Order: sequence, then C-alpha cells, then structure tokens
Amino acid sequence: MNNPVFEVYVNGELVTKAGITADLGVLSMITTWVKRATYNDESLSLTVSGLNSIENTHLDWYGSELKIGDEINIKITDQKEVTNPTIKQGWTMTDESILEDKLKRFYSLKEELKEYIDKE
Repeated sequence: MNNPVFEVYVNGELVTKAGITADLGVLSMITTWVKRATYNDESLSLTVSGLNSIENTHLDWYGSELKIGDEINIKITDQKEVTNPTIKQGWTMTDESILEDKLKRFYSLKEELKEYIDKE
C-alpha cells in the first residue's frame, strides 16, 4: 500500500495535500473545539500535521481557525504530489525524560490505587 495523501478542502477550497514521503510516519487531521472558563476563551480550529518517523521530524501542513457553518472535506488518495510542509526538527525523548515520564505515571497510579495497595 502506498502512503495515503490527505487532500483537505475547507468550504470547497483545496487548502493542502498532506502526505508522508518516508516509509514510516504519522499523518493526522484534527478538528478541535475548546472552551475554557479559566482563561475565558473559546476556539475552533483545524490542524493537518504529521511525523516523519525516519528523520524524526514533525511536519505541519495546515492550521486555521474555523467558524460555525464551515465545511471540511477530506479525500484520501495515493498521489505522489504533496504540499511542502513546515518542518520542526528533533522530536525525540532522552532516556532521562522517558524515565521521568514513567516515574510520574508510577507515582500517579500509586496515589490513585493506594486504598487497594494498602489492603495487601
């Protein structure tokens, strides 16, 4: 199977053709609505991004605010032609940061499950 290409249309207009050219990667299109009392803000947005897992780079093709009534369409193809993404280098975790994340999860679970642990 060839890598998929996302042809993304907003209100009938082609906004990007996103695709990973590497053998391994991630391609995503996310529509997000957020309303927070803490910051007294609200947003509605569309993001098309991915990860080139071979070169360890984060890729951004499209990001924009949306409004009520907008229409988003995606056509999945295997075309070779894609829009050039913005590339962010160095999406790596060091051994130290991996251990730190594991310890955070461990202590969080230990606290969450303390009533069950104490019964033993």
